[in-house]
Amino acid sequence: MSASPPVAAGDAWLEEGRRAAPVLDAVASAVVVGRDADAAAWVALGMARAQADRRRVAIADLVGELAPLQALVDPESDPHGISDSFLYGVSLNKIAHPADATGNLFVLPSGSEAVAVEEVFTSDRWRRLASGFREVGALLLLVAHADTPGLDTLATMVDGSVVVGDASGALADAPPPLAVIAPTRRRPVRTSTTEPTASAARPEPAPTAPAGDPAWRRWAVYALLAVVLAGALSVWLWSRSTSVHGDVPVRADSARSAAARRDTTRADSAAPAPNGPLPALVVANPADSSSAVTYSVMVAASNTPEGALLDPRTMATLSATALTPVLDDGAPWYRLFVGAFATKAGADSLLGALRQRGVLGEGSGMSVRAPYALLVADHVPAQDAPARVQALARKNVPVYPLSRGDGTVALYAGAFERPEQAAWLARALQAAGVVPTLVYRTGRSL
Repeated sequence: MSASPPVAAGDAWLEEGRRAAPVLDAVASAVVVGRDADAAAWVALGMARAQADRRRVAIADLVGELAPLQALVDPESDPHGISDSFLYGVSLNKIAHPADATGNLFVLPSGSEAVAVEEVFTSDRWRRLASGFREVGALLLLVAHADTPGLDTLATMVDGSVVVGDASGALADAPPPLAVIAPTRRRPVRTSTTEPTASAARPEPAPTAPAGDPAWRRWAVYALLAVVLAGALSVWLWSRSTSVHGDVPVRADSARSAAARRDTTRADSAAPAPNGPLPALVVANPADSSSAVTYSVMVAASNTPEGALLDPRTMATLSATALTPVLDDGAPWYRLFVGAFATKAGADSLLGALRQRGVLGEGSGMSVRAPYALLVADHVPAQDAPARVQALARKNVPVYPLSRGDGTVALYAGAFERPEQAAWLARALQAAGVVPTLVYRTGRSL
């Protein structure tokens, strides 16, 4: 095994891959696709290293001598690779190169002949390989260029896809990707402690975005799109057959310090969120833990908000959609949750239905325990809910409704596995003039 590849040109992509790795927990095979093939390889390597902590992982080069992967292959070793295996029957065991000290990570190089050809990509052998990796609890990652003939066919034979950067027009017939990873913000690489250099630049994860920043606004716009398509219409239809009760806005004890600013903060303010530590949140209704709607289906994830959404037509058919930003090493990671269920069986049923409808691929999506949310308003009369949603939209605050069963709804933002995950969104909402309460989610999907 050769030394590890130089990561100066790809460490940001490696990090994005590491952050995205959990979307592979439930799958045994995936194709990592992009038009920047090196970026796709770095992301695949980041995902593979994270997954190799608990199972064996093989990364196959389906582009041709990709530098991030080739650097892990001993130059004095056998030159055979994927092309030789698929075209001439060379054993996969013979072409697999150990790529880390644990013995869990392997690289399958491209081989002695062109590998990015339709004959290789459409071979039914991929289906058998994917099945074999699934049987032994291992993971197979295939790195491919987005314009390779036969890519759509290949994507149908594995459990899912990960899109890196631009892949427009590719995977048109495949289910939505497991994750979409966009190019990150670029800034100069410092060559000393005092002077930056303008000539050497690399992608790095964008810093945490305050509520008034373009990144926050972009997240809010896309999250609101999810709300409008999947929530507001269903609230209006449902409200026509329900009774009316009082509107009781809720204020978080943990956010009282922001209350004085709420009336003076403009709804469209571009002022940045307060700097400093994230708020320490306390669950306001611990007694409701046993009656919480604890489970949702995570259908997509991305390092950008737009990448985590499904197409608008599909979004309009879903309920309780929560586009949720969670900080990971100082940068937000966006996950789209759908549904709200008291039991895992309920979420599993929705997951199966989404796969059967073709919204998700066979190995895509997962049921996730996410019992926490930020309560923005409670006991909102059903017929008033659409107007409340729109009023919050004007403050860049995306919410989704859950029925209280008495003619009113609760309006929530986000869905979280752990209380501390809600802090970034809570701070952003406070800066938008809205004071949320961290709670166990209760109610039911409309």
